[in-house]
Amino acid sequence: MRCISSAATGLMLCLAGAATGQAEQRLRWPTTSFRADMEVINGEARGPRSLKMTVYSAGTNLRLDFMQGAAPLSIILNRGARRMIAVSHDRRQAVLLRYRAKPDIAVMFNRARGKLTREQVEAVNGIRAVRYKFEGKNADGDTFDGHIWMTRHRIIVRMLEAKKRPGKARPFEMNLRNIRVGKLATGVFSPPKGYKVVDARKRPGGVKDTTK
Repeated sequence: MRCISSAATGLMLCLAGAATGQAEQRLRWPTTSFRADMEVINGEARGPRSLKMTVYSAGTNLRLDFMQGAAPLSIILNRGARRMIAVSHDRRQAVLLRYRAKPDIAVMFNRARGKLTREQVEAVNGIRAVRYKFEGKNADGDTFDGHIWMTRHRIIVRMLEAKKRPGKARPFEMNLRNIRVGKLATGVFSPPKGYKVVDARKRPGGVKDTTK
């Protein structure tokens, strides 16, 4: 689905150990489950694009709820098991997709290596967080340069950065608000019961209906 973008995934950079800024570090998952409202602003040549979502996170599980036009959609990811499900609620259909760990998506999650430098403690979006300077690079050679604000649970509440390619830079902004930390409802990372399940992981060889 084309509705999956780096904007939708620019969400949860997580600190690997103490942020000394002295060496490359692998970024980790948040240490607690949470729900939050997220807004992503992706800078483009034709003007900024804003996308609002509700995010659910628990361990390596992630769910994003958003609107594509008038259609309510969900993307459910298990980043550890490399599983991706696109859910169309108006069609009552769940599509199993091939997990594509795009390099820019990888940087936004935990597969990046980069330099984190602790700067100062600030109140951002009504939450106490530590501001870090982040400098990293993905497998395509794109560089990422900006700041992230992280809580003690490793939840990124704000991100300001630029993705840079030779001769081109794209600004990116993400904010989390109304964060609710704690156990999430059972089944939040599974398609709703009664939805038709379609397996599209083996395309173009065909689509397998796995509904039972």
